[in-house]
Amino acid sequence: MNAGGSAQFEITDYGNSKTTLSLSSGKTKNNWAVSFVGSRTVGPGYIDKTWVDAWSYFFSVSKEFKDHLLSFTAIGAPQKHGQRSYTVSESNFTKYGPKYNQHWGTWDGNVLMERENKYHKPQLALNWYWTIDDNNYLATSVYTSFGSGYGTGTLDNRESMPRFRIAFNDNGQIDWDGVALENAHHQDTAYFANGNYAAGGILYDSDGEEIQDDTQLSKNILRNSVNNHVWYGAISTFNHTFKNKATLMAGIDARSYVGEHYREVRNLLAGDYWFESYATAVDGVAGRNQLMSVGDRINYDNDGLVRYGGAFAQYEISFGNLSVFAAATVSNTWYAKIDRYNYVNEDDQRSETVTALGYNAKAGLNYNINEKNNVFMNIGYYSRAPYWDFVFVNFNENSLIPSNDILNEKIFGVEVGYGLREKWMALNVNLYYTNWIDKSYTDYFVDSEGEEFSAPVIGLNATHMGVEVDAKFKATRWLDFFAVLGLGDWKWTSNTNSTIRDDNGVVVDTVNIYADGVPVGGQPQTQVVLGTKIQPMKKWIVGLSWRYYDRLYIDFDATQLDEPGYEPEQLPAYGMVDFNTSYEFKIAGLTSFAGMSIYNVFDNVVKTQGDQYGYFWSFGRTFNFSLKVNF
Repeated sequence: MNAGGSAQFEITDYGNSKTTLSLSSGKTKNNWAVSFVGSRTVGPGYIDKTWVDAWSYFFSVSKEFKDHLLSFTAIGAPQKHGQRSYTVSESNFTKYGPKYNQHWGTWDGNVLMERENKYHKPQLALNWYWTIDDNNYLATSVYTSFGSGYGTGTLDNRESMPRFRIAFNDNGQIDWDGVALENAHHQDTAYFANGNYAAGGILYDSDGEEIQDDTQLSKNILRNSVNNHVWYGAISTFNHTFKNKATLMAGIDARSYVGEHYREVRNLLAGDYWFESYATAVDGVAGRNQLMSVGDRINYDNDGLVRYGGAFAQYEISFGNLSVFAAATVSNTWYAKIDRYNYVNEDDQRSETVTALGYNAKAGLNYNINEKNNVFMNIGYYSRAPYWDFVFVNFNENSLIPSNDILNEKIFGVEVGYGLREKWMALNVNLYYTNWIDKSYTDYFVDSEGEEFSAPVIGLNATHMGVEVDAKFKATRWLDFFAVLGLGDWKWTSNTNSTIRDDNGVVVDTVNIYADGVPVGGQPQTQVVLGTKIQPMKKWIVGLSWRYYDRLYIDFDATQLDEPGYEPEQLPAYGMVDFNTSYEFKIAGLTSFAGMSIYNVFDNVVKTQGDQYGYFWSFGRTFNFSLKVNF
């Protein structure tokens, strides 16, 4: 980067703002370079109580000497934000408006969130680039990432005491005061494993003698679902250019990941303790404390361990106007689990290690018909090892037993395309076909002893095919047009009779799924963008675009299609217009830019996502203003 920097400030009409500072030393006489970018984002959010409190940073320092370049980078974005996790029913949308958020209420006059998220995942990398000679180049990176944070939610103690359902007030918000009143004054009894019991805020021994007061047990609490991880790895890539100008790229990739997952008490909501029954734990209470305070771990506590090692290679060669390539990857993944909640003895807490082989192969060609026209084709097959969640699917007595049916997801894809380059136009056309086989899903089942467990549902396939077109047209020196078109035909393509086995390999159920021909939900299968860029003056730019979406079906769980003929709800098609403008000028001799964007100019509030419970609606008209100064 060149020496210098910039400062930018952005703000929306609903109060979110972002400040960004960028600094770079450029390349010094001693061949050092340092760069930094940092930002601060705060605001209340457009949807009610979806506030944001975030930072981000990027730092890089590099040193060049002879044929080597060393570079250290650090990047991260610590943030907290309020959430709206679930769709909203049409009746609540009508009653409370498009900004309604069901995940908050007030307690003693102060806002209390049910759903918020906090996370920070910095990544540090040391990169070594070695130009061995004119034909050989080696790039190696070692890196680490250590994430920490949580998402929040409610938890009720229905296993130990009669359930108290959280209510909503007339404004559609959570009645936290009602929850606190129930927690502080209920007379329900909870029984301890050692014979003690608690009732009415007093702890008694098995003979009914009072042991301790101030032991009112909360029936509903706020919990943190914590996900911490440490991830480190290395990747090294060697590039060689042959005398015939063919190139070979080959390398290795190794990673190690440990993810710590547990829940902890966040807020007792006017109670004194949370009562942990350990009802689903294999070892039961086993002498552990059952009175939990803020910060104590509850519900589950485990580590996911993943090791990965792989090798990859790609060969590319040209014959006049024709260039071809072939690439392949092979890898092995090792999975294990440590469960501290179900098992007290450390010797019993670790599972066996299981492995899965993954691989892919891809080949393609490009032919330049002439200087302006080209065609290309790619074909590939991908066998993806399962995610850890599909290997260890249970949290109860089967927690450390890997699934009997560990299958890779298989993906076969073909694409062909055409490109055109003229002085006044650029055009790309791409046709694609993707067949996704054995998509990973799990569901809950019951074994012969009446115990609930999770197991994979095997045999669900989907096909995605369609055409994508993008084009740019330069009408005059000051007027450009652009267009994007995406037409898809995405459907489930299998009915399946999936055999469900328990962890001993015994068949306990057969799941019949009738998904063949049902459209895939969650994304519009017709997408159109039309726009223009106008430059009335050398330093003034105006942009206008229209976005159109159609054939958007609600999300649904394909494993629940136990009868033929399901037709998912199709949401109405909709279009939106966006506007932007920017102007370049000088501030104290420094090049500066002022900009404004208007999103959804005509304030078209429409359904953009849906499921069986409700919908998400688009934002109404919003404004964004920005000022940037370069120095």
